[in-house]
Amino acid sequence: MARAYIALGSNIGDRRDHLDHALEAVARFATIVHGSPIYETTPIGGPAGQDAYLNAVLGIETDLAPRALLDQLLAIERERGRERTERWGPRTLDCDLLWYDGISIDEPGLTVPHPEIRNRPFVLAPLLDIAPTLGDDAGPFAAAWWPQTGNGLTRISGPVAPDDARWMVGLDEAATITGIGPFTGFVHPDWSNTSKDGFGAFLAAIAIRAGERSLPGGLKNQWLSDRSC
Repeated sequence: MARAYIALGSNIGDRRDHLDHALEAVARFATIVHGSPIYETTPIGGPAGQDAYLNAVLGIETDLAPRALLDQLLAIERERGRERTERWGPRTLDCDLLWYDGISIDEPGLTVPHPEIRNRPFVLAPLLDIAPTLGDDAGPFAAAWWPQTGNGLTRISGPVAPDDARWMVGLDEAATITGIGPFTGFVHPDWSNTSKDGFGAFLAAIAIRAGERSLPGGLKNQWLSDRSC
């Protein structure tokens, strides 16, 4: 079995539905070992006026050779109506093969590791979530990452639950579901340990809502902005 990493992106139509479809489709021909949270990201490059993207990265194990894996990813794109009419233009679904078992390939239509990994925060952030030590002959990809305010990335979900191929509820989603109270004994199945941290998203959602209601305006805005990357 080979380990590979795949980047997903969408900024046309029902973006979340496109990513959900890709997750389910990949699970049919590979084992999903890790899946990053979904990020909403500001477009970089390409034509002006594009809508924001949703981006994520999957770590998989597969018996497929690199070219066969790429063919499967392109087929998933076509299932969602992907049209390649403009470089870096908007797309219903983008499925990029980022890295394949530590090997280097430079063939027509297939280059791995993907040459743009280090130049794309919307790829680096979710990739480092699930593979912080990954790299290539030039060194670890993490060396190209520097957290900074206003980098156009907002985490909007929890990570993937590999057993049933779905994204877990993130803190913002939990806060939306929880509402402003009164709180009941209902516990969403993802709230026990959504982000692999020491407390459940249910409690975090209550804390978030409490902070939104009680903090002064300026502090509230700063506190909320600190919850984004």
